Amino acid sequence: MAGHAIEHNPGSCAELWNMLGDSLYELGRIEEARLAFERALLINGDEVRARYNLAFVHVLENEHQRALVQIAEALALDRRGAYRDRLLQKQHEVLGLLALQNQRRMLGQVDRVAGLGLATPR
Repeated sequence: MAGHAIEHNPGSCAELWNMLGDSLYELGRIEEARLAFERALLINGDEVRARYNLAFVHVLENEHQRALVQIAEALALDRRGAYRDRLLQKQHEVLGLLALQNQRRMLGQVDRVAGLGLATPR
């Protein structure tokens, strides 16, 4: 329905683009969902929901830094606090993913050093 409404008036409202993006995301059409959320932001630069939704896209594409930027911007714009808990939960998830990535990177470095015989002697 959102797609049909957008066909008739593509600049109508950010909410329609968010609904379309949500549907596309659920269908696994991630790039199209990203474009829909970005279109919502073009219509309304203060759109908190679009930033929240883009954070999901960025996480799925391992763009953790970009996800955190979207979350921070959304938190700053969420004057009523309607998305605060969800944004903080997503932020916690992204920070956990970054910590896991860093841990894996460090273990990989340790493995490489140990494989070269450069580990400290006992």
